[in-house]
Amino acid sequence: MSDRITLKESVGKAVSYGLSPGTADRIGALAHATKLGNILWHWKYGGESRGSEAERLLTRKAAKRLKVNGLTSEHVILRASCRQVLIEWFMPECRVCLGVGELSGEFKRVVCVACNGTGLKRFHDYERAETIGVAVEIYRKVWDRRFREIRDMVVSHDAWTSAIVREQLR
Repeated sequence: MSDRITLKESVGKAVSYGLSPGTADRIGALAHATKLGNILWHWKYGGESRGSEAERLLTRKAAKRLKVNGLTSEHVILRASCRQVLIEWFMPECRVCLGVGELSGEFKRVVCVACNGTGLKRFHDYERAETIGVAVEIYRKVWDRRFREIRDMVVSHDAWTSAIVREQLR
């Protein structure tokens, strides 16, 4: 492990410590991001409790993109899908080894059987279907594609925010 601090950690610390001479540029750079990207970074990297705000905004954006009306049972499933996407993005680590993946000793190397050493939790269709409240067949037919699109939205807002902050700090 390196002692170098990442851009996300640097901005996260600035957000959590508040405005001061050493943090103003990072907080200012983050202000140029999209609203969702800003909320995601404040939540994940800044330690602020903004998960429900991220969920509401993501649900609104996903409903518009996927053309899901807010007055249907489909919207309830969409909201649960957005919540699950955010959980998976926020905590990608394996729940068994807590993201370590493997432990090495003097003569032995033990690989986590749950994640096969990757340190990441693998979410299965069955888990996602149960979480959002649909049958596995319906999840695979309808919601898997939608779930991936929602996840891509979150990942792209995170990546876009990273690019914006990096550019602003130059």
